[in-house]
Amino acid sequence: MIGLQTQSDTNRLYNGPWDAIRKIYGQRGIAGIYKGQSVTLLREASGYGVYFLTYEKLVQWEMAKKGIRRDQIKPINSIAYGAAAGYAVSAISVLNACRAHGIFLF
Repeated sequence: MIGLQTQSDTNRLYNGPWDAIRKIYGQRGIAGIYKGQSVTLLREASGYGVYFLTYEKLVQWEMAKKGIRRDQIKPINSIAYGAAAGYAVSAISVLNACRAHGIFLF
């Protein structure tokens, strides 16, 4: 779909998403439709790994600190831990983007 988004208005290769899918599938088959997905999968897998690791560490910390079971954690705390885990993923994404442009924050 990047080809659809980056094409010029004067020399259009695709006339909308369905036309792009039809043409790509006709030229390259199913491999053409999924081209680039392996890199996306790696990116997403690492992001989810950081998210769940952060969330689980926060939950384990509260359980150890208060001597409670998982089901005794207040819902608001679970929400806060989920938000914190989301921020951790965002922070890593920002750091990686900065490094890719030669900016090293630490």
